[in-house]
Amino acid sequence: MLLVTLKGLLAHKLRFLLTATAVLLGVAFMAGTLVFTDTLDHGFKNLFENGLQHTDAIVRSHEAFDTAFGDQRERVDLSLLDRVRAVPSVERAAPTIEGYAQIVDKKGKAIGNPAAGAPTLGGGWISDDQLSVWNILPGGRAPVGDDEIV
Repeated sequence: MLLVTLKGLLAHKLRFLLTATAVLLGVAFMAGTLVFTDTLDHGFKNLFENGLQHTDAIVRSHEAFDTAFGDQRERVDLSLLDRVRAVPSVERAAPTIEGYAQIVDKKGKAIGNPAAGAPTLGGGWISDDQLSVWNILPGGRAPVGDDEIV
């Protein structure tokens, strides 16, 4: 049986080579896909696990309402910040806001395609380094005006 197999392989070298190449490419694409999805999964887990690592509590409104971008909540009045800071066990507190955001040009036209890809989210900058989830690279600076983003 081994002799018949070897004669068949020698007689059809191109077929054998193409079959081996197809198997090799299939394994390579599967391995690449698994590595890529695992890298994405690790990145998102890291983002959600470490994003609020220095935060013990978040104050938000009670009622949620459904939108095209998932559950949203009403804004909490900024005067509540003073009440939160007055609690004896609160070391730091900062207000923030986040939601759908789209960068537009000077004419008000959206830059990029807002319907394609991940949703574009924006949030208020928290200047307290202990509470902010973002780091400014050396040479950079945080936004200081209403017309700046980072």
